[in-house]
Amino acid sequence: MCEVLLKALGPRPDRQVDFFYIAAQLAQGINDGTLPIGTKLSQQAIADHYEISRMPVREALRCLQARGLIDGKPHHTPQVVGCAANEDSVLAKAQAELSKALRLLEKCLPRLDRPNDELAPVVAEFISTCQTSQGGDQ
Repeated sequence: MCEVLLKALGPRPDRQVDFFYIAAQLAQGINDGTLPIGTKLSQQAIADHYEISRMPVREALRCLQARGLIDGKPHHTPQVVGCAANEDSVLAKAQAELSKALRLLEKCLPRLDRPNDELAPVVAEFISTCQTSQGGDQ
């Protein structure tokens, strides 16, 4: 087995592992750089390490693929293609966009606050809810 993969998997636990455990171990290795981009992840090597069938390994790899951490080319050994740091940057970008939208709504709110305008309270409630969910940071 590849030494890099073995190092990322760590010692074999005393108990039977499931695909959640395998996915978590591999994701941690990808995120901390132990499994760098381009590392091939052999189903059989991982199954042999944990002394299990390839089915839970296959499920773990599907989880990693769904998160965008490994590629999923049919009939090819999966390779590491990204890390969760990318997920964090996407989240940060989304939060920045939300903050921008909130500032725009706050500017528009005085214009909406007219008699018979039912939208202003809804917008105010939306802004308040978003600020609460963000912890007040904008």
